[in-house]
Amino acid sequence: FTCQDCKVRGGRLEAHHIKSFAVIVRENGISSLEDALKCNELWDESNGKTMCIVCHKSTDNYGHKALHPNLSNLMGI
Repeated sequence: FTCQDCKVRGGRLEAHHIKSFAVIVRENGISSLEDALKCNELWDESNGKTMCIVCHKSTDNYGHKALHPNLSNLMGI
């Protein structure tokens, strides 16, 4: 119940993938549920942490930033 960055307790928390979920899918060529189930990196719990919305939006890979950094800059996210 605590943001792992700012340490605020309670409120709405989100799951943050330290290495972007989309990047893991792309790098491992995941195109089916079967592929996903076989990919250990996709299920690695050490690749995640809980964050409040404000801290989560400030990460380098929030939304589509990891895959489309130029688009993210234009959209202001």
